[in-house]
Amino acid sequence: MNIKSSKGTFETFLIFLISPFLSIPFLLLQFKRKDRWASVMFSLLLGIVAYLYIPAVSNDKAKYYIRYKVYENLSLSDFFEFLVKLKKPDFIFDLILFIAKKCDIRLEFVFFILTFLCVYLLFSIVNSLILKSKSRIYNYLLISVFTIFSFSLPSLYSGLRFTLGACILGFGIYQFLFLKNKTAGIIFVIISTQIHFSLLYFVPALVVFSLDRVKKINYRLLFLISLLFLLIPTSITSSIFSFMSISESLDAKTSVYVGGKDFVSQNFDSNQSSIILYVLRTAWYYVMLIILIFYHKKLIFDDWSKKMVYLLYITIFFVNFTYSFTTVFSRFSIVVKLLFLLYIIYFYLNVNKLFSKKIFYLIFFFYFLTFLIDVYILRINFVKSLFNSDNLLIIQIINKKINYNEFIK
Repeated sequence: MNIKSSKGTFETFLIFLISPFLSIPFLLLQFKRKDRWASVMFSLLLGIVAYLYIPAVSNDKAKYYIRYKVYENLSLSDFFEFLVKLKKPDFIFDLILFIAKKCDIRLEFVFFILTFLCVYLLFSIVNSLILKSKSRIYNYLLISVFTIFSFSLPSLYSGLRFTLGACILGFGIYQFLFLKNKTAGIIFVIISTQIHFSLLYFVPALVVFSLDRVKKINYRLLFLISLLFLLIPTSITSSIFSFMSISESLDAKTSVYVGGKDFVSQNFDSNQSSIILYVLRTAWYYVMLIILIFYHKKLIFDDWSKKMVYLLYITIFFVNFTYSFTTVFSRFSIVVKLLFLLYIIYFYLNVNKLFSKKIFYLIFFFYFLTFLIDVYILRINFVKSLFNSDNLLIIQIINKKINYNEFIK
């Protein structure tokens, strides 16, 4: 990503180095000035939030701290033997934790770097779309805030592994299908599946889409058929997943998600508010479906827009199949959310009409709604992690270390 400095970049960077959180107003000003260096600094800022973030004991991130400690006494051969015993079909994330432990790199720094990478990769695609459009009539502050709203905060801060894989997958798709960097694209896609095994689910869709060079497949028909998947009972979906299992390790991991009670929906009966929050968090998805159903012709205006819409169609086809499993669907819809963000931004940049602006602001609102709910869900974590006078200066932040007994119970 080729970035040129704008007015105020150096001064903002100096303020950021002194106090990252006090630099937020200046970063927003740089976004308004269309300074793409602000996207780098804001990515670093969200990485700092991950550095300070105190997880709940039930979060995946808490488990990463435990595993990080376990790796202290393991050799490399012991490490791989450990993964085999766990029947893990992916290894890269655990390998990062293992290397960090052996190099005596604190886990907080690992979370900082990986979270920064997630946000930076998405911003790099957005900035590339802006350069391609060659449009001068756009609000970079609005686009940047929209990009931030597209992240699932629980997945980014309480989980991280899937979001990291999803962002690398999206970057690989962009490299392969749009920039025609096929080797780099394939490498990034493979890396993403070895960060989180479940991203293998999207590989057949990508293979079919990439091989269909003359677009003989009716992707819109597939999309419309997939709407019926929203009515498929859990038992049928579960049996098909079991039939599709290709290895013992994949079967072991798949059964965690589709066997037994679903992680998200198990609280619906006992907690009515969880249903309301779930519906509101996924409202953007239903709005997206409505837009794709009724405004197909208006959404396609050039080759890239056609490719983006068709890619959305086949991705949604696969994601809708998992709808009966709220945990799986919530996770896989993150990939759709990131892809749809890129399309909406491209649409906004290249179609200067009232319709494109209405669609942009409509999706912006529903992404913002999801973001607010995520903040509400993680409010206790954020208050305990961030609202502290010790987080004012970067020197204070660097010296902070999170202990297991601080985790929220």
